[in-house]
Amino acid sequence: MLVLQFNRWKDVRIKLPPFVAPWAKLLPSKYSVARRLTHFHVETSDISPKLGVFIQTVVSQSPVLKSLTLITSGFSILYVEDKVRWAQLTDLHLQCSLPSDDLYFDILSRTPLLESCHLECSKQLGPSLSSIKPLPPSPITFLHLRVLELCIFSSVFQIFKCLTLPKLESLTIAITDVRPSPLTGSESTIIPDLIRRSKFCLLALKLKHLRLCEDALIESLILLPKLQAVTILDENALFDRVWQLTDKVVDLLGQPYRDTGVFACPELTVIRFSGLLDTSDGQKFMTMVQKRSKEQAIANKVAGLKFVDVGLHRL
Repeated sequence: MLVLQFNRWKDVRIKLPPFVAPWAKLLPSKYSVARRLTHFHVETSDISPKLGVFIQTVVSQSPVLKSLTLITSGFSILYVEDKVRWAQLTDLHLQCSLPSDDLYFDILSRTPLLESCHLECSKQLGPSLSSIKPLPPSPITFLHLRVLELCIFSSVFQIFKCLTLPKLESLTIAITDVRPSPLTGSESTIIPDLIRRSKFCLLALKLKHLRLCEDALIESLILLPKLQAVTILDENALFDRVWQLTDKVVDLLGQPYRDTGVFACPELTVIRFSGLLDTSDGQKFMTMVQKRSKEQAIANKVAGLKFVDVGLHRL
């Protein structure tokens, strides 16, 4: 019955467990066109080849598709890469196999109208970005992108050198390497450089297993006066002895910045940290929280903290 109404599809969300995936029965006729379909969402762990045929058929016969979500761990984006009308998408969520690091940048470069983007590679099957294709000589500007979430291997991190994101409001970067290394050299300035280049008013920043050095984190926070939520998570920091929160970072958030006389990130209301604590005195962190609490926030000209979640360890 569903497939007979293919030409009337507008917002389709399909979520099926493995082995219960009647893709052949859902397959529309090659002569049918879903002229109203704007949102297409498929979530399954099925790895049947018929899944690829189904997705390929639907996206190729949906001329006004704006939103595409594929949460399909065993599915390679190569099945549909040449069928998707990338240039008209405004919302993209991919959790599937990207056979090479190159595809992250290729997909982004072909979707200039994106407003929200989540890309996550289930496993690394190809060589690193730098070994396949050189980065473009100048960054690409995305005029509409407001939400960007990239779950990537560290080899893909340099993609941020290629992006300018003036409208970005929420940025999530999760490094999926088992044991990521701290960023050093030119890599350590990639995030501050992105902020300066984009001049965005970021409201939310989430870094997971992205091991920014102390100076880069401080510089980034100083450059984000509109930031409302900061999340820095690293469950493996204890084993790798990577410090996530230091005296300098706490001082930055807990007292007026020397160059401006005002607190960094004055609109901050949410703080989440996990990892290793490297401060001379745990009381310093509590003092910072108190200065941003409801009682002292007005006097210090900062927004009152609404949520603090800290899971830190000391060696």
